[in-house]
Amino acid sequence: MTYSLPHFDQPPQIRKRNRLLLKQAIPTERDILNAATFLNTIDDWCNDLYRDMMDLLTLFRNREVDDEEAVDRAHNLLDRLPQEVCEEMVEEFRKLIRTECGKEGLFAELEDYEDCYAEEHRNDALEAELKELREEVERLREVERKVKVLDIEKHFLKGYNTRLVKENEDLKLRLEMVRCAMKAEGPALAKAGRKRSLYEESVEEEECECSKRIKVLQNDSENA
Repeated sequence: MTYSLPHFDQPPQIRKRNRLLLKQAIPTERDILNAATFLNTIDDWCNDLYRDMMDLLTLFRNREVDDEEAVDRAHNLLDRLPQEVCEEMVEEFRKLIRTECGKEGLFAELEDYEDCYAEEHRNDALEAELKELREEVERLREVERKVKVLDIEKHFLKGYNTRLVKENEDLKLRLEMVRCAMKAEGPALAKAGRKRSLYEESVEEEECECSKRIKVLQNDSENA
């Protein structure tokens, strides 16, 4: 029979199934309590040592190390503790793995550790996803604000463009009136023997200004 060994990132039902395939016995409450006391004592001394012991228990449960090698590795890990405490903890470990129920008590604690780690891992993933969603919502709100501003600008430019068109038409009409006035004054000046009048000069200046203004308005209208 082939199956994946239990791992924290597996779905809970898969982890549970694979754990059952590895079980050799059903631990009693006493077995679980003794295992919890042993591991909590290690955690009280050193959290890094606690995690290393959990890694060793994972190998042990998955049958990658036998009883003797598990004791040797545990001794090497616990050697970080004071000598007297180390010897006491190694002896306690030997007692715990002496029976299948004792081993399963340790593995039950390991399963709780894996489940907590899996839940923490899942929460971290959800938090990261939630953070991304919040950032995306903020980006969408910013886009919405920009769209509203553009709508206001569009409305303003539309009105401005309408005014420019009207002003352009008014200036064209005014220019046409100026030109007509100049044509009407021309014969009278010739009859009087005068080449130019002050009115004619002012009309020419106004015509020039009107032409310039029309060009500016046309450009503004096209840009709007």
